[in-house]
Amino acid sequence: MLRSRWTPGPAAGATGSVLVSVTDFRTGRLRDLPGVYQAGLTLRRAWPDLPGAVGMWLWTQPLEGRCGSVSIWQDEGSLVPVRRRDPGTVTSHITRRKDICKATPASTKCCAS
Repeated sequence: MLRSRWTPGPAAGATGSVLVSVTDFRTGRLRDLPGVYQAGLTLRRAWPDLPGAVGMWLWTQPLEGRCGSVSIWQDEGSLVPVRRRDPGTVTSHITRRKDICKATPASTKCCAS
């Protein structure tokens, strides 16, 4: 699995309850994967300007035709909906976490437990 670096958002210092979204996109054709990943990179570039965005990283398993993201938001109202144009299957899991210590790269492991 390949993973991008942690990208903090404007709410990177958030404490308390947050929303964690894990998205898994499985493309129907391997040739579509670069375009899907490029859309993820576009989101990452916009991340610092998204209200309520705490942090995120992208991941990919190119040989399996999969890519996705782990994003952390202050609340449901801040969550940006996933938009897709390419054929494939998107699975998204969203959970509210109350035990996050502080949303920084060093403490993101408490989000994934």
